[in-house]
Amino acid sequence: ILSSRACPCDCNFCDMFMVMGKKHRKRSAKLIVDEIEWLNKSYGINYFSFFDDNLTLNRSHILDLCNEILKRKLKIMWNCPNGLWINSLREEVVAKMAEAGLAYAGLAIEHGNDYIRNEVIGKSLDRKKIYEVANLFKKYKVMSGGYFIMGFPEDTNETLQSTYDMMDELQLDKAAVHPVIPFPGTALFKQVVRDK
Repeated sequence: ILSSRACPCDCNFCDMFMVMGKKHRKRSAKLIVDEIEWLNKSYGINYFSFFDDNLTLNRSHILDLCNEILKRKLKIMWNCPNGLWINSLREEVVAKMAEAGLAYAGLAIEHGNDYIRNEVIGKSLDRKKIYEVANLFKKYKVMSGGYFIMGFPEDTNETLQSTYDMMDELQLDKAAVHPVIPFPGTALFKQVVRDK
C-alpha cells in the first residue's frame, strides 16, 4: 500500500505525496513505479492502493504515472479508496487510469444538495460534473463509490432527500454515508459550540 501520509522518517516509500501548508510535494512517477515494480516482481503483489486525496491534482503527473506503468507492461490493478478530486477528472485522465489498471475509484461528493455541498461545505463542485465523472467511470468499466456526509446543522428533510436522490440517480457501485463530525478547530465546531 502506498500512502499519502507523511512518514516521520521522510522515507521515499511513505512520502509519495504530501501536502504541508499550501505546498504540494510529489515524487516522480518513475520512482513511484520503481517501488510498484519491485513489490510486483519481488513479492508477486499485483494490487495497490493509492491513499492520496491529491492523486489527480496535477494532470501531467497522473498521466506520467499511468504511462510509466504501461511502458513497463506491469500487470497490476490499483484503486483510489480515499476519494478523488472530482473537478480534476477529465475523460483523458479517467481513460488513462483505466488503461493502467485502475479497478476502483472513490469519489468525494459529500452531499447531494448544491447549497450544502458548495456553500456550507465549500466544495465548489457542480452537480453536472459529478454526473459526468460518474458516467466516465462506467464508460471505462471502473468500479466507483461515492462518499457522502449527512447531519449538518443546515440539513433539512429536503436537503437529505436530495442526497438520497443523487445516490439513487448516480447508480455507483458503492455509496458510503457518514455523519458529520465537528472536529475541534473547524468552522463547524465553532458553529455547534456557538449555537449549542
